[in-house]
Amino acid sequence: MPARIAKADDVTAELIRLHSYFLWADRMRISFGHALHNPIVPGQVPIVHDFDQYQYMAHWYAGMYCVIEGWRVLKLSDPTVTALLRQKGMVDRLRKCRNAIYHFQGNVIDDRITKFISYSGSAPWIHKLTKAVGDWFLERFKVDVPAARAALKKLRERQS
Repeated sequence: MPARIAKADDVTAELIRLHSYFLWADRMRISFGHALHNPIVPGQVPIVHDFDQYQYMAHWYAGMYCVIEGWRVLKLSDPTVTALLRQKGMVDRLRKCRNAIYHFQGNVIDDRITKFISYSGSAPWIHKLTKAVGDWFLERFKVDVPAARAALKKLRERQS
Protein backbone atom coordinates (compact mmCIF):
# COMPACT_ATOMS: atom_id res chain seq x y z
CA MET A 1 0.00 0.00 0.00
CA PRO A 2 1.53 3.37 -0.97
CA ALA A 3 2.13 5.94 1.75
CA ARG A 4 -0.75 8.33 2.24
CA ILE A 5 0.34 11.86 1.38
CA ALA A 6 -1.64 14.49 3.27
CA LYS A 7 -3.15 17.26 1.22
CA ALA A 8 -3.61 20.80 2.56
CA ASP A 9 -7.35 20.25 3.15
CA ASP A 10 -6.68 17.06 5.17
CA VAL A 11 -4.74 18.85 7.90
CA THR A 12 -6.98 20.97 10.09
CA ALA A 13 -6.21 23.05 13.15
CA GLU A 14 -8.32 20.60 15.17
CA LEU A 15 -6.30 17.62 13.94
CA ILE A 16 -3.03 19.38 14.75
CA ARG A 17 -4.41 20.23 18.21
CA LEU A 18 -5.40 16.60 18.80
CA HIS A 19 -1.92 15.56 17.75
CA SER A 20 -0.47 17.89 20.39
CA TYR A 21 -2.65 16.23 23.06
CA PHE A 22 -1.36 12.88 21.88
CA LEU A 23 2.25 14.07 22.00
CA TRP A 24 1.78 15.32 25.57
CA ALA A 25 0.30 11.99 26.64
CA ASP A 26 3.01 10.04 24.85
CA ARG A 27 5.70 12.21 26.46
CA MET A 28 4.31 11.20 29.85
CA ARG A 29 4.52 7.54 28.74
CA ILE A 30 8.15 8.03 27.78
CA SER A 31 8.91 9.85 31.05
CA PHE A 32 7.16 7.06 32.94
CA GLY A 33 9.38 4.52 31.22
CA HIS A 34 12.49 6.53 32.16
CA ALA A 35 11.34 6.86 35.78
CA LEU A 36 10.91 3.10 36.21
CA HIS A 37 13.78 1.21 37.75
CA ASN A 38 13.32 -1.43 35.05
CA PRO A 39 12.47 -0.74 31.41
CA ILE A 40 8.79 -0.54 30.53
CA VAL A 41 7.50 -3.68 28.82
CA PRO A 42 4.39 -3.08 26.69
CA GLY A 43 1.47 -5.04 28.04
CA GLN A 44 3.09 -5.80 31.37
CA VAL A 45 1.82 -4.20 34.56
CA PRO A 46 4.71 -2.05 35.82
CA ILE A 47 5.60 -1.90 39.48
CA VAL A 48 5.38 1.72 40.58
CA HIS A 49 7.79 2.49 43.40
CA ASP A 50 7.64 6.25 43.83
CA PHE A 51 5.63 9.36 43.22
CA ASP A 52 7.49 10.39 40.03
CA GLN A 53 6.59 7.09 38.42
CA TYR A 54 3.00 7.38 39.60
CA GLN A 55 2.52 10.93 38.33
CA TYR A 56 3.90 10.17 34.86
CA MET A 57 1.73 7.09 34.55
CA ALA A 58 -1.35 8.95 35.79
CA HIS A 59 -0.86 11.86 33.38
CA TRP A 60 -0.19 9.49 30.47
CA TYR A 61 -3.44 7.65 31.20
CA ALA A 62 -5.47 10.84 31.70
CA GLY A 63 -3.94 12.40 28.59
CA MET A 64 -4.95 9.41 26.52
CA TYR A 65 -8.55 9.91 27.61
CA CYS A 66 -8.34 13.49 26.29
CA VAL A 67 -7.10 12.01 23.00
CA ILE A 68 -10.11 9.66 22.94
CA GLU A 69 -12.44 12.63 23.47
CA GLY A 70 -10.87 14.49 20.56
CA TRP A 71 -10.84 11.38 18.40
CA ARG A 72 -14.58 11.03 18.89
CA VAL A 73 -15.35 14.74 18.41
CA LEU A 74 -13.43 14.75 15.12
CA LYS A 75 -15.11 11.46 14.10
CA LEU A 76 -11.78 9.87 13.20
CA SER A 77 -11.63 6.27 12.11
CA ASP A 78 -9.12 3.47 12.30
CA PRO A 79 -9.95 -0.23 12.66
CA THR A 80 -7.37 -0.89 15.38
CA VAL A 81 -8.31 2.18 17.43
CA THR A 82 -12.01 1.42 16.99
CA ALA A 83 -11.56 -2.16 18.22
CA LEU A 84 -9.67 -0.94 21.28
CA LEU A 85 -12.25 1.73 22.07
CA ARG A 86 -14.99 -0.92 21.86
CA GLN A 87 -13.41 -3.20 24.46
CA LYS A 88 -16.01 -3.50 27.15
CA GLY A 89 -15.69 -0.96 29.94
CA MET A 90 -12.14 0.18 29.18
CA VAL A 91 -12.95 3.70 28.01
CA ASP A 92 -15.33 4.31 30.91
CA ARG A 93 -12.74 3.08 33.42
CA LEU A 94 -10.16 5.36 31.82
CA ARG A 95 -12.63 8.29 31.95
CA LYS A 96 -13.11 7.76 35.68
CA CYS A 97 -9.36 7.53 36.12
CA ARG A 98 -8.91 10.80 34.19
CA ASN A 99 -11.60 12.49 36.31
CA ALA A 100 -9.79 11.47 39.49
CA ILE A 101 -6.51 12.83 38.11
CA TYR A 102 -7.65 16.10 36.52
CA HIS A 103 -10.43 17.05 38.94
CA PHE A 104 -9.44 18.05 42.46
CA GLN A 105 -9.80 15.27 44.98
CA GLY A 106 -9.27 15.45 48.73
CA ASN A 107 -7.65 12.04 49.00
CA VAL A 108 -4.10 11.23 47.94
CA ILE A 109 -4.88 7.99 46.12
CA ASP A 110 -8.29 7.74 44.48
CA ASP A 111 -10.00 4.37 43.98
CA ARG A 112 -10.87 5.30 40.39
CA ILE A 113 -7.16 5.46 39.57
CA THR A 114 -6.20 2.27 41.36
CA LYS A 115 -9.19 0.41 39.89
CA PHE A 116 -8.07 1.23 36.35
CA ILE A 117 -4.41 0.49 37.04
CA SER A 118 -5.16 -2.81 38.75
CA TYR A 119 -7.84 -3.91 36.28
CA SER A 120 -6.74 -6.99 34.36
CA GLY A 121 -5.86 -5.95 30.85
CA SER A 122 -5.55 -2.19 31.43
CA ALA A 123 -1.77 -2.06 30.90
CA PRO A 124 -1.78 -3.94 27.57
CA TRP A 125 -4.86 -1.96 26.47
CA ILE A 126 -3.37 1.50 27.13
CA HIS A 127 -0.11 0.47 25.44
CA LYS A 128 -1.96 -0.82 22.38
CA LEU A 129 -4.17 2.28 22.24
CA THR A 130 -1.19 4.63 22.48
CA LYS A 131 0.64 2.72 19.74
CA ALA A 132 -2.41 2.56 17.47
CA VAL A 133 -3.12 6.27 17.74
CA GLY A 134 0.57 7.06 17.26
CA ASP A 135 0.71 4.84 14.17
CA TRP A 136 -2.42 6.54 12.82
CA PHE A 137 -0.82 9.98 13.19
CA LEU A 138 2.44 8.79 11.63
CA GLU A 139 0.57 7.49 8.61
CA ARG A 140 -1.74 10.50 8.46
CA PHE A 141 1.08 13.04 8.57
CA LYS A 142 3.27 11.47 5.91
CA VAL A 143 3.58 14.63 3.89
CA ASP A 144 5.84 16.05 1.32
CA VAL A 145 7.31 19.48 2.05
CA PRO A 146 5.13 21.43 -0.44
CA ALA A 147 1.95 19.85 0.99
CA ALA A 148 3.03 20.70 4.55
CA ARG A 149 3.77 24.31 3.59
CA ALA A 150 0.42 24.61 1.80
CA ALA A 151 -1.43 23.22 4.82
CA LEU A 152 0.27 25.63 7.20
CA LYS A 153 -0.39 28.56 4.88
CA LYS A 154 -4.05 27.64 4.58
CA LEU A 155 -4.40 27.25 8.38
CA ARG A 156 -2.80 30.66 8.95
CA GLU A 157 -5.17 32.23 6.42
CA ARG A 158 -8.20 30.67 8.14
CA GLN A 159 -7.08 31.92 11.55
CA SER A 160 -6.48 35.49 10.32
